[in-house]
This record gives sequence, structure tokens and C-alpha cells, in this order.
Amino acid sequence: MILADALHTATAALDRARAGELIRRLSELDRFPASAGLDSAAGLVAEAAVAAGVRDVDVLRWPVAGERRRWWTFRAPASWTPGPSRLSWRGRVLVEYPRDAFGLAVNSAPTDGARAALVRGRSAPWRDAVVLVEEPVVAPTLLRDIELAGALGVVCSPGWQAEGEQDCTRRVELPPGAGIFAFSVRPSVMRDLVAGHRPGDQVEATVRVATGAAMPVVTGVIPGLDPSLGEVALHAHLDHPRPSANDNASGVVACLQAARALARLPGRRRGVRFLWGPEFTGSAAYLHDVVSAGTLPDVVALLNLDMVGEHERDTGGMLNVERSPLGTPDVASAVVGMVLDSLPGPRTTYAGARSAPAVPWVQAPFVGASDHLLYLDRARPVSVTSLSHHPDRYRHSSCDTADRVDLERLLAVSSCAAVAVQLLAGGPDTSQLVLACLSARHNDLLDVARGAGAAEQAGWIEPAAADRAHRRLAAVLAGGDRDLAWIAGLAGVELDRVAGYRDSLRAVATSLTPLLPPGEGSGRPAGPALSRCWSGPFNLFAALDAVDQRARQRAWDGIGQDRGAGYARLVALALAVDGERDLDGVVEAAAFSSGLPMSVDGARGWLEALLEAGWLTLGQAR
Repeated sequence: MILADALHTATAALDRARAGELIRRLSELDRFPASAGLDSAAGLVAEAAVAAGVRDVDVLRWPVAGERRRWWTFRAPASWTPGPSRLSWRGRVLVEYPRDAFGLAVNSAPTDGARAALVRGRSAPWRDAVVLVEEPVVAPTLLRDIELAGALGVVCSPGWQAEGEQDCTRRVELPPGAGIFAFSVRPSVMRDLVAGHRPGDQVEATVRVATGAAMPVVTGVIPGLDPSLGEVALHAHLDHPRPSANDNASGVVACLQAARALARLPGRRRGVRFLWGPEFTGSAAYLHDVVSAGTLPDVVALLNLDMVGEHERDTGGMLNVERSPLGTPDVASAVVGMVLDSLPGPRTTYAGARSAPAVPWVQAPFVGASDHLLYLDRARPVSVTSLSHHPDRYRHSSCDTADRVDLERLLAVSSCAAVAVQLLAGGPDTSQLVLACLSARHNDLLDVARGAGAAEQAGWIEPAAADRAHRRLAAVLAGGDRDLAWIAGLAGVELDRVAGYRDSLRAVATSLTPLLPPGEGSGRPAGPALSRCWSGPFNLFAALDAVDQRARQRAWDGIGQDRGAGYARLVALALAVDGERDLDGVVEAAAFSSGLPMSVDGARGWLEALLEAGWLTLGQAR
């Protein structure tokens, strides 16, 4: 398959007007995980999927009202549809829902015209009061403490003291079944509250909530020629409060546009599965109740589209193409990167011989902060990637509006996703898969050599670090073997038929070895191996709930540093547990997979907390 021709065919199939209209309609709906709004959104998506050429489109619904359903360690969301709600102070309406998007925290408890004292600070009596939380980071532990103290509710403004803040309302989440309500106000309102608050101040709050809505997941397929090969999935989470245009109406619409393109591209060996539902819980329900039950073919590769309609000049972010974690085939991200590089943009070199890619992008190590994390613990190797713009100054706020979606960028990502899926699903030519993986793994080998060489020149390389560089080189070669096995399985050929790929990688590794500081691949004695005990895909939030709270805080203090990096490190450490690595080996593998420096003490604290909670076991010394 010639990429330029495939991209031309895919791009010609896209419909800009339909994309813009659906972004607007989805942005008008509050899409809480099990709500009337999300059910309406699911209906819109199902109708659009049929029009795009997706077959067997169905809206699967899981009743969750009054139930304590779990899929492995994933807890079902509460059925929660908010009605007209209001917060007033001194006769001034601070928040009125639904007028003020993001103003009412998800899972807020209902109350009917409650009048209560508005109190500030931890020394104030919280019982039967509404607590004004002035911290710019509203920690879940603080919300829990406020509820346990007998408060009625919370008023807060996440991020209100941040540099360059936007006067937007930002997301606040309460746990399912919370006994308090929470209102999120704009930074300008918070400043008025802090400056004008007086002892004895009261607020009046009304929160109306309906229950009974189910949790919907929309699914459909473009069939392949051989169901035994499994399916390639295009996934986009459908939930989030109104407007949430980029996060993630953009991903939802990009999947639908990719479906239009795939309908015009030649036949594939594997089917293409489309999924839209609540983030994490929707995938957990689908994998547990549908795929694991054998109702549908398993997923062998997944592209997760999450915030893909942004332009960096407005939101400040760039498209991140996330790699698969260490120990899994990394074919998907390699193919997506190759296709993105093949989509020409308007900017060219001086003589016009080359053009810059239409979409600026960066390859990012695995984080797993969306649904692609759940697809890793399958019976057969799965290659996952996630396409997402980061950072985004409007994410999780009322400023994430439809007018900020850049439709040209969204459509460009849509056509690239379609062509990448075409390759992963086994279109007419699989040689492009080999070329993409070969290029990516060659770059990995060069990165290992560059990193070790820079450290040696700086004069701080240690024997242990030298040995680690050699182990990383070996890990890249092992990753290449996994890529090769995945591609061979798609092509239906024996490994030796595509062994040239493996030989090429080994030749490069051999040529780079003299550039590394002297060392060995083994280097240190192995201790007892760590093994996983949790059921199903890894669930960081359930793991954090399971560990001792003091151990959790110690681990977070030692490894968190900031929310995104902390999340990535904790997930990487858990996924590096494979029944063969000892504790130090897990820490080393997690640092390599995440691309982040790892505090040994903090990492050990987290792994030991998981051991104490029964999520890990320790084998015999080897």
C-alpha cells in the first residue's frame, strides 16, 4: 500500500460539515458516566456510526442504579443525572446549573434549599456547614475528610491561583454515593468569596438529582476477512461534563470520520471494532462481560483517540503518540508515527523538495491515563497507542468549547488513524508494518547509546549504570522480537519468513555496543521475583484505595512530584511486575518504560505497599 494514495483516499472520504455539527451537538450535553445526557449522546453516536458505514451498531446498556457492580476491580459509576441546582450567597447566585457548565460536581448529593454556615479553614467547625476550600488543588482526601466531619457540602475553585489562569469553572469529582454536594466556581467568584467572607455568612444550596439511567457503551464493527485473527479497535471515551469539546467530543467524532475513510479503503484481514463509552468503566464492562465471555473476537491492537481536535497555538499542546509499555508489542505507535509523517502539510523546505508533517507530534512513553491501559492484560499480545494533545490549558473546564476545536487538525488525525488501522488490520501489504517497527526500534537503540554515551562523557557513569545500558539494549532487541511475532501472526507466516527484520536490529545493536561504557547485561544478582495478584486489567485508583493510607502517602510523596508524572510512575511500576523481575528489576524496567527518573525509595515504598495490600506476591530468591 502506498501511504500517499491511502491518505488521499481517506481524506477524500471525510465530511467537515458533519464533524463540526456533531461536535456542537455533543458539546451541548452533560455526559456524566451513567446519565440521561450520556444516553442521548450514545444515541447520536450510534446514528452517526450507521451513516458512516459501521455495521452491527448497538448501544449496550448496563443498569447501575442502586447496584454495586464491579468488573474486576473497576467499580460501576453511580446513576446520576443532575437537575436544576443553585448556590447563593448574600442574595447573589454564585452557581446556577445547567447554565454554569462544570459548576456542579459529579455525584453531588441532593439537597433542597438547605441554608448553612459558610466556613473557612480547617479550624472552623465543619459539621452541618458548607466548607469554602481555598486550596487550588482539591484533593480527594480533603473531600473525604470534609464528608466524615459531617459537613453538608463544599465550595471550591480548582486551579484558581494558577499563573495565567482562565476565568473558567473547573471539574470537581465526588465518589459515587457521596453524602455531600460540591459546587465549583470561577476564579473571579472565589476571589470575591475569600475577600468578602465574614463570620456568620450563610449560603443557600439546592441540588436536584435523578437516578435510574444506565451506563451506555456504543459498539459496532467493519468486518474483516478472518475473525480468528481478532480485531483492531478504534476507541474514544464519550463521557465528561458539558461542553468538553476537545475532551472528548473530538475523539468521538474523529473515530466516526475514520470509519467513513475505512469504508473506502480495501478489505482487511482483521475486523475494525469501534467503541464509545464512559472512560475506564465502559471499557471494563465491555471487556469483562462481552469480550471475555467469548461473545466477540478479542482485541489485538487499539488506537485510543482522546483530545485530537486542538491546535497548539490555542491550547498550548502538541499531539502525543503514546507508546506501548515495555513487554508488549509496540507496533501501533510505530505505524501511527509513520503515517503522521507521511501526511504533508503546507510548509515546505526552501526548494519545496520536502514538506513538514501536517500535524506536529511527539512520541511519548506509555502513561496509560485512558482506556488503552485496560487492553493490555489480554490472552494474546495487544499493541496499544493513544493519540492525545497535551498539555491543554482548557482541559476539564467550562472553556473547553466547540469553537476551540480545530476541525482541520481533527480531520487530519482522522485520516491518519484510518490508514494506521488499515495497516494494523492487515490490508493488502504488511511490509509497511515491518518498515515502521524497524525505524522505531533503530531509534530506540540509538537513544540507548546516546544516553549512555552522554553520561560517560559527563564523568558520572557508574558500573551499575553501565550494566543498565546494556540491559536496555537487550530490552530493545526483545521488543523487536515481540513486534516481529505480532506482525508474523497477522501475516500468517512463520517467524523465519520475516527474520531479516530481527537480523537488521541485531546488526545495529552490535555496531552500537562499542559505543557503550564497558558493562554486562546481567550485572547484579537477582532477588525474589514479584508477581501480580490483582484480577483483570490494572486499576490504579483501586490500588490506591487498597493500600494503607500512610503507605500510600509515603509512596506518593516519594514518587508523585506532580499528578501526571506520579500517575505514569505508579502505573509503570505495576505493569513492570511480570513474575520474573525482582524488586530492583521492576524499578529499573519501569524507569525505562516510562522515560522518567525513578526515586528508588519512593518506588520501593509503592511496591511494598502493594505487597502489604495483597496486590503483589514475592517469590523465592533465585
